[in-house]
Amino acid sequence: MSFILASCGGGPATRANPPPSTTPVAAPTLSLSVTPTSVVTGGQANLTWTSTNATSCTASGSWTGSEDVTGTQSTGPLQTNATYSLNCIGSSGSVSKSVTVTVSQPQAAPMISIEATPTSVSNGSTATLTWHADNASQCSAGGSWSGSRDVSGSIITVNLSAPTNSFVLQCSGPGGSASASANVTVSAGNVATCPTAPPLGLPSGGLTRSPQNPAVRNGPESYDDLKAGPRTILKEGLAQYSMWYEAVSSSGTTSIAYATSTDGLTWTKQGVVMEPDGQSSWEKDETSPGTILLENGVYKLWYHGGGSMDASGNRVGSARIGYATSVDGRTWTKHAANPVLDVGGSGGFDDGQVAEPRVMRVGTGYRMYFTGANQGSSQKSLGVATSLDGITWSKDTRSPILDSNRWGNFWGGAFFLENGLWQAWHADDTGSGQIKYMWSADGLSWTDGLNDPVLVTSTVANGPDTTSLGDSVSGFRDGSAYRIYYTGFAQNLGGTLGRFEGINMATVAATCPGT
Repeated sequence: MSFILASCGGGPATRANPPPSTTPVAAPTLSLSVTPTSVVTGGQANLTWTSTNATSCTASGSWTGSEDVTGTQSTGPLQTNATYSLNCIGSSGSVSKSVTVTVSQPQAAPMISIEATPTSVSNGSTATLTWHADNASQCSAGGSWSGSRDVSGSIITVNLSAPTNSFVLQCSGPGGSASASANVTVSAGNVATCPTAPPLGLPSGGLTRSPQNPAVRNGPESYDDLKAGPRTILKEGLAQYSMWYEAVSSSGTTSIAYATSTDGLTWTKQGVVMEPDGQSSWEKDETSPGTILLENGVYKLWYHGGGSMDASGNRVGSARIGYATSVDGRTWTKHAANPVLDVGGSGGFDDGQVAEPRVMRVGTGYRMYFTGANQGSSQKSLGVATSLDGITWSKDTRSPILDSNRWGNFWGGAFFLENGLWQAWHADDTGSGQIKYMWSADGLSWTDGLNDPVLVTSTVANGPDTTSLGDSVSGFRDGSAYRIYYTGFAQNLGGTLGRFEGINMATVAATCPGT
């Protein structure tokens, strides 16, 4: 059987047409930036943005409203941190970006204080320049001196002969730059010297107590509730005085505490800045400041450690002298090879203790006056040592240069070297204690003053030095006067304030033309 398939229509066969093609729309993109990203208070920044595939943009955060899809805009003056957000919308979605501008307080401009002491000298004399700059990172000198300078320091000028000498200090920091100056005038006449026929003309008269005594009292802080004692003081600016003092607690620990003042009369305690190590026999329980020098931006401290006391009140371990450094006067690093001055040989004037270091720059090196105590007799005499670097010391073979009778059998003194003349004030244990004056042409052979003693205990009832005075004496020259600080004792300060053992100050006018 055969089957025949016949076509059912004419012409070729046809296919259905595909749907028309479409191109997808890309999602919006957005670039948003701000320049700068940080400003000081009141500063402005510029916003820049660009978007694609977007039909509209809306701002939020620190700006609001509709914005073009591309544009720039200033933030205007800013007072606080600001965040700028932008959301752009297109047919295929949306995109958001944010930027932040950080606002900071403007950097303070440098503030400079510079002082010359004295401000008027005779021909050929010198002056001391003391300066301090806040908010500064570098300083340079101009006018009558030159070169780079630390942001704080003190130097002695060259011998001056020009009628007017202007010492300009220029300092700069993140907040800009500033300058200040101190002037020294030179009077006509011969080269200045201290009194040429001592003891005539020396400042050997009586000391005048400060009416604001006590300068620093013991307590109520626990670290110095027993005693505020030996101290060293720096004048670091026109109204910037710094004191490091011996702080004795009723627990028996003796530390070094720090205080500040704007006038050298009224002091604010800042707390303990150095403590004994609790281990070494020579500074187990005691560290006491002797001298601080500020050289090339480094605070250099010579101090003594007093060993420790046993249950019966007997001293254990010989007192010795140590050395430490600091860049701010508060955080100290003790020298690895301490002590830098040790006790002497058996039977010597200093075989029991070496303490109360008074260090001075002399020429290219250092001279130290120290108090030595004999182990057997407990008598205290004055010794001398020298050093080229302030660390390695050699005792002068002529020590003691003053025996216990001449030295007063007490502790450290206030020493000055001005125009070739040495002067000192020291305590004497006669009676209830007193302060004496002496002078020297070489700092080794000393002559007592004509009016000794220059200070004795007060007759004022319950005064800060009525019961006794002396102990440890120190001081510095401030302008035309010497400020002499000493320890005083009262059984009941003011009649109501209780036991007092603290720091007092007295003054006497200077007769030398300046350091």
